[in-house]
Amino acid sequence: MLNSLFGDIRNTPLPPIERQATILAYSGLTPFFALFLVVWLTPSLIDIEPGTQFLYWGLMYGAILLSFMGGIHWGIALMMTKDHGEVSPILERFSGSFLPAIIGWIAIIPGALLGTVSIPPFWRFAMMLFAFLYLLIADQRSVRNRVLPQWYGRLREKITFFLVMLLLLIMVRLFQVYGL
Repeated sequence: MLNSLFGDIRNTPLPPIERQATILAYSGLTPFFALFLVVWLTPSLIDIEPGTQFLYWGLMYGAILLSFMGGIHWGIALMMTKDHGEVSPILERFSGSFLPAIIGWIAIIPGALLGTVSIPPFWRFAMMLFAFLYLLIADQRSVRNRVLPQWYGRLREKITFFLVMLLLLIMVRLFQVYGL
């Protein structure tokens, strides 16, 4: 499994666009890795102000990333309007493109805005995890339909694997500290 996650990086040189996208994509995991380190190496920090700030920053970064990645499908829909007359797949792609941003937005709404209801941190990160998985499924469908290049599908699988692992580990720690 690890060979498939790292194989093309170590064994064969990547074309320039693929290499740059790979470097940027793995770099994009840095804030989640930093949050993982904070919640696991400094458990007492989570329950006080600096720790909750780190959690919120991680959620904000996740919301931004979900918006960015959803924007890929918005761009695909724009390109489809030029080439296709069919409305249904275009509307589906437009609506699916902003769903991750909406989920990210809900995940960062402060509890005070919701009145007495506040979403626990565990569930905020769970929402993001499922939104990233939704985007992976949408990306893989686009690769199968030859709308996105094959290398992008492989990259998304690898990045999503690491992202999901980091989010799950963060969620385990949040469950230990806060419960559900």
